[in-house]
Amino acid sequence: MKVSEILPLLQSAFVELFGRDRILFDLGAQGISEQSVTFRLGFYLQQRFENHHVDCEYNRRGTTLKTDEYVDLEWMKPDVIVHTRKIKEQNLVVIEAKKSGQWAAGWHDTEQKLKAFTREPGNYEYRLGMAWKIQASQDPSKHEAIWFLGGNELCRTSVVDFIATVSKEFESKLGRRINAN
Repeated sequence: MKVSEILPLLQSAFVELFGRDRILFDLGAQGISEQSVTFRLGFYLQQRFENHHVDCEYNRRGTTLKTDEYVDLEWMKPDVIVHTRKIKEQNLVVIEAKKSGQWAAGWHDTEQKLKAFTREPGNYEYRLGMAWKIQASQDPSKHEAIWFLGGNELCRTSVVDFIATVSKEFESKLGRRINAN
C-alpha cells in the first residue's frame, strides 16, 4: 500500500474519532487515559484497513519482544500499529501517543522509537510513523502530529487536514511523487 493511499484512511479515522468520541478528550482535569483514546483510534483504523491488522500496545517482533539496537529501551510497544503480523513488508503505520502533560518527559523515548520503527534498512520499516500529542481539547486542530519517514522527522501538522502538508514534505525529502511510494 502506497503512502498516498494510507494518508486519507488515517485522516478519515481521526475525523471519525473526533466526530464520535470527542468527549474523551476533556473528561476530568487530565482527560481520559491515552490507552482509551488510542484504542478508539485503532477501532476506526481497523474499519479502513480491512486487509491488515490494527493492534494497540503490540510488543512482538515475530515471537520475540520488539527491540532495536539503536534505542536504549529494554523493549518497545507502540500505541497503535497498522500491519500484517509477521510480515515486515506490510508494516504500514506506527503511532506513538502521549498526553500533553507527559509530552516533554517522554519525547526522547517517543522520538527514538519512531526513528527505529521507520528506519530503512531497519528491523521494522514502517512506511509512516506519527507521534500524537494528545491535548485536553475536543478541537482536533489543537492536537499535534509529528510525522516520521525513513528514520527521520518529516514534518509537523495537526491530526486533521494533514494530507497536503505530509505529501508535500514527502515529495520534497524523497524527490519523488507520493503516489510512487
